[in-house]
Amino acid sequence: MAGRPARGYSWPPFEKDNEVGLRHGAFSKRKIEPVAAELIEGVLAQYPHLRRHPEALASWADSGARAWLIRDDLSEHGMFGAGGGQRRAR
Repeated sequence: MAGRPARGYSWPPFEKDNEVGLRHGAFSKRKIEPVAAELIEGVLAQYPHLRRHPEALASWADSGARAWLIRDDLSEHGMFGAGGGQRRAR
């Protein structure tokens, strides 16, 4: 706000690859990719012929990884907030 003096404090800038704002990771490429890679590895071990469809496999694994991360968040923190209302997975 204009006209107010500085408060005299500041915080250091966030370091590279910090996870300060991360909640469940379902929108974080850093969190999605390792889970998706594990899903792909597992399915290809059982069904190697799916290598012929890499785009479909990658899309499936991406969606599966996002769902997995959100499910883990909800399992850890619950579906309901302190007041009993529904908690958003953020």
